[in-house]
Amino acid sequence: MRKTTSFLVLVLVLAGLVAGCKPAPTPTAAPVPAAPTLTPAPVTLTLPGDDWGYPSPFTFYPRGPGYIQMSFLFDTLAWKDEKGVIPWLANDWKVSEDETKWTFKLHEGVKWHDGKPFTAEDVAFTFDYFKEHIAAFQWFMAVEKVDKTEMMDNHTIALYLKEPVADFLVNIAGSVPIIPRHIWEDVEDPARFTGKEAVIGSGPFKLAEYSKEECRYVYEANPDYFKGKPVVDRLVSTKVQDEALALKTSTVDAGFFWGKEIEAVKELEAEPNLEVIEGPSFWVLQIIFNCQRPPFDKVEFRGAIAHAVDRSKIVEQVTHGGAIVANLGIVSPGTDWYNPELPVYEYDPS
Repeated sequence: MRKTTSFLVLVLVLAGLVAGCKPAPTPTAAPVPAAPTLTPAPVTLTLPGDDWGYPSPFTFYPRGPGYIQMSFLFDTLAWKDEKGVIPWLANDWKVSEDETKWTFKLHEGVKWHDGKPFTAEDVAFTFDYFKEHIAAFQWFMAVEKVDKTEMMDNHTIALYLKEPVADFLVNIAGSVPIIPRHIWEDVEDPARFTGKEAVIGSGPFKLAEYSKEECRYVYEANPDYFKGKPVVDRLVSTKVQDEALALKTSTVDAGFFWGKEIEAVKELEAEPNLEVIEGPSFWVLQIIFNCQRPPFDKVEFRGAIAHAVDRSKIVEQVTHGGAIVANLGIVSPGTDWYNPELPVYEYDPS
């Protein structure tokens, strides 16, 4: 069963402050009133969350939410939008005929949070450093598929792979955070490096506050971001006990619901200041057989169990409609790797 996710996003209302003018001191020379000055209020977005570790590339909690917290601070060569892979720190790339050499042309004018320039030297250092310290943090094990790097100039670099990698743009170029050499080159144990310098990246936000006890993160917009200043000035992630209640009381501006929590979405859909956005959560619930132990070593027996489980009823009663019945694959339909041609075991107890 693959779950679907609903997002409740609070509509933010931006209020402008109009400056008034004092009356002229003499009635004989009434000045032309100055045009009112509109000052936009800072935009703060508060999201429900938890403690996902210190958001450096080596200390975030190794699950999706931990990576997201870290990704506000650090960029990758490629990224993704709703259509697929897009350029990011790299403006363009090309691949050799044997698909083992990827050459990236980097975006010029990018700066780290401390003002130092970003260059191809940082990219080369990043992959060498992750390979050297992979035992300390195995989230980015895919870097081991990179054989070597070649810096051609300050804004051009080639990555040589040990063999062709089908998901290279997604799980390597689009996943490995590029780190600044001038900060990390003298760090011997990255897992213990948790100072302010450890979260200096090139990303759209800078870390202003982190509290493990309060499960709280506060990010401030990076005004010099190479893609443009973020429309959100202050991004806050904090733990709440009840996301639906937090939404109703405006404690948070969004809530994330899946599975049986879909019932909460139905109650909140009528709220005039909330919008519901649905999307795949990529979460898969599966039953895995130990095929080495009888009778599970027989494919006919495993097939009989698959026919005997009414997965549609599980979707209806357990997830309240917040999932779909899967085929034999364990990959979500929301990914490029999904195969719709795999068979489905229909419910058939006989």
